[in-house]
Amino acid sequence: MLRKPQTDHRGGGFRYAEFDLAGTIIELLEPLREDSFMHKFIAENGEGFHHVTFDVPDSKARVAELKSAGVRVVEEKEHSPTSFEAFISPRSSHGVLIQIGSGFPTLSADPEWEKVVPGLKLKKK
Repeated sequence: MLRKPQTDHRGGGFRYAEFDLAGTIIELLEPLREDSFMHKFIAENGEGFHHVTFDVPDSKARVAELKSAGVRVVEEKEHSPTSFEAFISPRSSHGVLIQIGSGFPTLSADPEWEKVVPGLKLKKK
């Protein structure tokens, strides 16, 4: 089922749509400009899978544990006291880019999205 209408993310240079498949959310992204990260990714890797995201409670602390264990984390961002995201390098995860996060805007299932996307109604757990 289409979860969010097709949306242009002009600042990021891509367009996306989300589908909810029994609680698993699939995002499809399309580059809008040649200078977008998505265009660069496709040019270097071809079309296909980009990353997988996991909702991890207390994600900031879990990422610190991973880093202390030698896992390569390539990007961390704290959006608010309740929202944090980090990416595990594909070099540390058998070639898969992994996003670990919590809260809004990191997780597309966070109820805060209903406030910023007109008409969006998320399934309640």
